[in-house]
Amino acid sequence: MIEPFIKLGVVGIAGHAVEMYLERSGRPGAVLYVKIGTYVVCGLIAAVEWRHFFRVLGGMFGFYLPW
Repeated sequence: MIEPFIKLGVVGIAGHAVEMYLERSGRPGAVLYVKIGTYVVCGLIAAVEWRHFFRVLGGMFGFYLPW
């Protein structure tokens, strides 16, 4: 139940650390790519968790979701 929040936290902290490193090393233009990557990964984690939620909910009510 807490696992998705831990995943999102790890991705956020790692993304922030990489952004700070890139800014301090003189490559602020690359920060945008890290931010976009972080948002994409967080979106994928959220999509997987929503899918899992609806599969469990469907199992509770007796219907099958093919996706």
